[in-house]
Amino acid sequence: MFRHGRRWFTVACVLLLVGVAHTLGNLQPPPTDAAYQRMAAAMRGYRMPLGLEMMPSVHDIFDSLRFTMSLTIFWLALVGLVIAATDGPDGRVVRGATVVYLAGALAVAGLYAAFRIPPPLISFIVVGIAFGLALPGALGARR
Repeated sequence: MFRHGRRWFTVACVLLLVGVAHTLGNLQPPPTDAAYQRMAAAMRGYRMPLGLEMMPSVHDIFDSLRFTMSLTIFWLALVGLVIAATDGPDGRVVRGATVVYLAGALAVAGLYAAFRIPPPLISFIVVGIAFGLALPGALGARR
């Protein structure tokens, strides 16, 4: 996992695990101001028929998406750590995964830059830098 050519890849995957902190943020008590309470009540009150006899509220959909992000980040981190630990000495899989993870981290950072949401923007910039640092080692792993 920490062999030459995959150290930064492993570090970047561990940094992705920090994304689980996203879940901790989701578990904080919501704001108590009247405007938020009205908005949350409207989200809970509006239900959408989505098939299979299911009609979740907009708030249910919002909750599912925010927890999906935490689970997906955790999943991606674990997949990366498995790749780092099990790829052969030539590092072919780590090479390909590094490029894909770097592109994904930059794309997600771009998304949060566009929506102006600092916590995940900063997190994915840091993760992107780590995957960027992994790139030369992964490309050099051909030797």
